[in-house]
Amino acid sequence: ITSKRSEVSELDDEFKKIGSIHLDACEKFLTDIKSGWELFNSDPDVKKCLCAASKAMNQQRGAYNSPLREVVEDKTSELGYSVPARQPRSQDQESWRPFQIAFILASLKKIIDVDSRDSLNCGVDVIWMPTGGGKTEAYLGLAAFTILWTRQNNQKQLASNALQKSSMKVLMRYTYRLLTVQQVARAASMICALELIRDSDPDYFGTNDVLIGAWLGSAVTPNSRKTAKNQLKNLINDRRDTSRFLLKKCPWCGCEIGKRIGKQILGYKEAQTSSKETRVLAYCPDPTCNFHLRTVQRAKATFEVGLPVLEIDEDIYAKPPDFLIATVDKIARLAWNPESHRLFGLKNGMRVSGSPELFIQDELHLISGPLGSIDGVFEIALEELCKQDGGRSPVYVASTATTKNYEDQIRKLYNREGRLIPPPGLSIDDSFFSKRDFSSTPKTYVAVCATGSYSGLDIQNSVLASLSYQAAVLGPTRLDYNTDPWWTNVVFFSSRRSLGLLISLMDTSFHKRISRLRALSGRRSGRVTPTKDSADRYASELKELTATSSEDVNEVFDSLERVLPDKRTVDICFATSMVEVGLDVSRLGLMTVIGQPKSSSQYIQASGRVGRSSGSPGLVVSVLKPTNPRDLSHYEGFRFWHDRLYASVESASVTPFTTRALERSLPSFMAILLRARTPSVKVKDALPAWNEVSQIIFNRLGQDQVSKSNVSLVLDELLRLATAPAASQYVWDSYVGEGSGLMFSAENAVPVDRQGTPMWFVLNSMRSVDPDSMLQFTLSSSQGNGAANPPDADENGLADEGEAF
Repeated sequence: ITSKRSEVSELDDEFKKIGSIHLDACEKFLTDIKSGWELFNSDPDVKKCLCAASKAMNQQRGAYNSPLREVVEDKTSELGYSVPARQPRSQDQESWRPFQIAFILASLKKIIDVDSRDSLNCGVDVIWMPTGGGKTEAYLGLAAFTILWTRQNNQKQLASNALQKSSMKVLMRYTYRLLTVQQVARAASMICALELIRDSDPDYFGTNDVLIGAWLGSAVTPNSRKTAKNQLKNLINDRRDTSRFLLKKCPWCGCEIGKRIGKQILGYKEAQTSSKETRVLAYCPDPTCNFHLRTVQRAKATFEVGLPVLEIDEDIYAKPPDFLIATVDKIARLAWNPESHRLFGLKNGMRVSGSPELFIQDELHLISGPLGSIDGVFEIALEELCKQDGGRSPVYVASTATTKNYEDQIRKLYNREGRLIPPPGLSIDDSFFSKRDFSSTPKTYVAVCATGSYSGLDIQNSVLASLSYQAAVLGPTRLDYNTDPWWTNVVFFSSRRSLGLLISLMDTSFHKRISRLRALSGRRSGRVTPTKDSADRYASELKELTATSSEDVNEVFDSLERVLPDKRTVDICFATSMVEVGLDVSRLGLMTVIGQPKSSSQYIQASGRVGRSSGSPGLVVSVLKPTNPRDLSHYEGFRFWHDRLYASVESASVTPFTTRALERSLPSFMAILLRARTPSVKVKDALPAWNEVSQIIFNRLGQDQVSKSNVSLVLDELLRLATAPAASQYVWDSYVGEGSGLMFSAENAVPVDRQGTPMWFVLNSMRSVDPDSMLQFTLSSSQGNGAANPPDADENGLADEGEAF
């Protein structure tokens, strides 16, 4: 900082002010780091918890990277199966990256000094580092410290029975289920390490297990104990079941989970809970693992325990985990299920345990546009649930891939100031915590915009065939080079329509094109085995990662980890926006982007899925259509645009207090907070708290009279509906009480018998905010059955300019 101060005076006048602002931010960050270091040295509890958290993160790295150990059936074994021996882990101590430990030290005071958070005007720390820079480890390290610190602090307050109950300490949210599933596995390894640390010192860290919960939609995990038990029975009986359990391997030792051996599904079983009910329990099948199935006795009750992972909603509500990972969409369920308020320490309108201490929002840049506008009102409700009845506001941490307009985005979402971590210096090449490495192999971007074919699909198919062929013939012979980084081609589409069109064409001509390339070059491209050298490569291992794919996300993710010469190594993985922030496989080095994505940030995020390690230099091939004006414009400025790639990122737009956004989000906001104040299922019993709850959102708006007017307009209509004579005996939700429900799913069409009756349209998701309309198009009689096929459409489903559709 001192050396950079002298450089500010040498800058042009227009840059001196911003240079000084950047260095002032560096000084403030340094002050916070010193404050954390002083706490570490002066407070023995801080030192013990931070050292234990560091130890847990060191063990997490080894556990998460444990290779999958596939279970095999063994009738000679008492268990009926055998597990390969565990490979010894390295005993070397891993190290923190400088910005990671600096961030944790700078955050200690906010976590520890809970009574002065508001007076300290705690903002939101936004972590920004390039892809692979270690953002996840930074906030996981802070989460580990928060869990251990809160637990030891609770142990000191044994006189308060409420504090001894299970409570959520950390809430982490993601936008896409693929990223959420992956991060559950990564964080579960850390939780396993923390549980072993707690178990070794229960007098200090408490007797309750350290737990992690996955609060996800029903497409990923079963949301009720009944559903989970039925699903387990179906899997045992080998019945077809579209739903799956979350874990595919033990997060601590890598032993395979979920395989069917005889009449059991390894890693899952129906077990007794302490409340005399049964639930589906996850455990490690390896008897040598610390988290193999075992029986314990607590509070004069005997029951079975296994892995510290909860993935069923009822289990999560019954025993709130220390660390909860959720999708943003799942937060909408707070309005429908008051049991979920237990996650925030509330039950029947009263506080029964501590409130969450830390909120982590990963991939902040995705909380923008319509999603961000809906989420902005939900954030007010979440903070109020934390503060209700003697609770306190949490500490907020976010991470992002882009930083344009992040201050305004933070202000709109959380009503706080945002701070970039680590703060920038004067040059992008050196911020002290990160330096540009000019010696490393860069990622290469290539554009293909061919005019030699009428059909854009033909060009796309040709490019995929050529890349598949060339990856197999690298080097003088096919055994001279490591072709694995480019063997799997991740093909990214901006729309599912363009994906479907290309897949259909590949089925008929893809392999013919590879055969033609062999005929022209004389080079064989098939797989090489000790006994066989195939002539042509057949792309038989095809996977799909889309929101509508029937394939299990976990299984696809595991398959992408397979490397050559495994014959199951994926050849092509077709993907849409689901993988923008969810795919972290270090071996991947090849991506084909079909059509220019709709935004620069989407393009940066998607292409960032490949070339994530020095052993797999990234190659990104963009296939563009010359008949699409947007694609052609991108192609003409391809080199210049990539030289300034991050400068073209669009600003995040969040407008939560427009009338249209409030009409969608305010019914959920009011339902969440009104139901959190009374255990009654009747609407009229919660209405006395109407003014109190309404004032919460007005307080957030301050002097913004336009937004206040919009809120008043929507609230007045909601109150009119709730107090209408026809609604006098309404319950909140017709599924939990007799009579009609005031709340109605916003994405469903209103049935005939409810039309014209009072109702609130409450969200089940932050994405599906309107009911679908079914449309059917038919050909006119003049066209008959001989109508011509429509011409090629671009990624937005639009016909090429000048063509009849």
